[in-house]
Amino acid sequence: MQKMVIKVVKIIIATAIFAWFGLFLAHKIDLTTADLGRHIVNGSIILHGSWAEKWAVLNTNFYSYTLPNQPFVNHHWGSGVVFYLIFLAFGFAGLSVFYVGLGLATLWLFFDVARRASNFWISSAVTISLIPLLSARAEVRPEMFTYFFTGVFFWVLWKSRNDAELNAERRGSYKLLWILPIIVLLWVNLHIGFVFGFLVLGAFGLEEIIRNFPFRMHLRNLLNPGTDRSLRSPSDALGLGWDGKLQKLIIISALCILAGLINPFGYKLLIYPAQIFKNYGYLIVENQSIRFLERLNFVQGQHFLLFKLAVAGVIISFIGVAIRWWRKIDITMLVLVIITAFMAYLGIRNFPSFAFFALPAAAGNLYLIKPQNLHRAYKYSLSVILIFIVIICAQSQYQTFMEIRPVLGFGVLPGVNQSADFYKANNLKGPIFNNYDVGGYLIYHLYQKNHPLLASPIKGEEGGTDTKLFVDNRPEAYTTDFFENSYKLPQTDSQKWQELDNRYNFNSIFFSHRDYTPWGQAFLISRIQDPTWAPVFVDTYNIIFVKRNPQNADLIKKYELPKSMFGIK
Repeated sequence: MQKMVIKVVKIIIATAIFAWFGLFLAHKIDLTTADLGRHIVNGSIILHGSWAEKWAVLNTNFYSYTLPNQPFVNHHWGSGVVFYLIFLAFGFAGLSVFYVGLGLATLWLFFDVARRASNFWISSAVTISLIPLLSARAEVRPEMFTYFFTGVFFWVLWKSRNDAELNAERRGSYKLLWILPIIVLLWVNLHIGFVFGFLVLGAFGLEEIIRNFPFRMHLRNLLNPGTDRSLRSPSDALGLGWDGKLQKLIIISALCILAGLINPFGYKLLIYPAQIFKNYGYLIVENQSIRFLERLNFVQGQHFLLFKLAVAGVIISFIGVAIRWWRKIDITMLVLVIITAFMAYLGIRNFPSFAFFALPAAAGNLYLIKPQNLHRAYKYSLSVILIFIVIICAQSQYQTFMEIRPVLGFGVLPGVNQSADFYKANNLKGPIFNNYDVGGYLIYHLYQKNHPLLASPIKGEEGGTDTKLFVDNRPEAYTTDFFENSYKLPQTDSQKWQELDNRYNFNSIFFSHRDYTPWGQAFLISRIQDPTWAPVFVDTYNIIFVKRNPQNADLIKKYELPKSMFGIK
């Protein structure tokens, strides 16, 4: 009876933890600043477009009229196809549910390893404390595929290693490894984060090398003169015999590399992770370091303190294991935690990657360093301390939950499509100048030629439009010179703006007024004061200007917004 009660309690606690994580991950989609719109259009064109369109979407800066032929490796094209198919079947709400479901599956993989490495109670406590970091990337993005497949790689390799250690004669313990190349075949076409699979493989391989390196046998012989001094061959010592662990990892890694070559770009995509930042001309918050953002006082809702505490806690736990039983240090866990912590410090988009690895690492270490034979009173005291820490974390997370509560849910945020609907309803034509943030949003709404299912047509315009943009939210698809001299500089320099306008003859400006960059704010103020441009629409997300010309005269007369609305006399 007691065992049944404990089992029920565990189920209730686990359900609550996963539901809490799911709530933090279930953000309504802010389509105006998300990449999702572009991914959906990518999928539509890849499945239904002409061969010329497919080729252009995969290999060029297809949606831009400024740099249309700029070479581009579409490293997330497969995600676009998946997102498009889900969108057609279930809409934006379905995409939200899919994203949360994939996140929950990812958490289960790492939680299961943590539970096996420790126990249910320790792994639950660690999970609760890390939830804000685990759910830091709540926008529907292709990178959730990376978190999930990283979890699969880690779970398979960890289970294979530990099953083999528990039973040295269990030859079937490595059978699961053969699914990893198949996963890479999918992963390399879904997201550039496939490199995390090779990181996990490398960490497990490094552990095998360290634990079996020949010099350790020499050291044992020196410390124990009475033992047999005969040394196995280097290949045996390294586990390179046919049944050796390292050999299996090498074979699997080689097959994964071969699988990674099966993509529309061949070897170029396989090496693209090492090249993507070579031509990254635009600073994105998610790619910036904690130190950089703290200097800008960009700390609201970023959980920097929790990250620092988590890094300190997991490092201390490794030190504790080293002091108590240094031979039991999980080298793989240590390598993965150190690398992902460093990556997360340099780019906050990597918070979840660190947190997912920190979960089993911290749980396993805490289990190893906890006293084994304590008086019952001490055990109760430790349990009370653990519960107290969990309560503090839950209270802090509840405050965060209340702050983000208005955006929690499935589907898109209310009113998010109003600005695009206004643009299309008034049949605005001509070159459009837009800011970086709204690129994916405008691609979704304005590039609908032959893809009318993407967005609701306006005024019965069957087939939609094929409007292209000044820029969209892909830094790697534009040159550094473009961002510096054609995008940022004209927003702060009136003369450069006039030169740019003369070059492209803009008819409209579509801008996110939540663009808090210095150049973005300066540009908005200048355009509101500029007699050449008339603001005709503004909502919670975006503002639209049109040029004062005969083509727009009726629209301006009907919709022009007074300058007093923007605090200008």
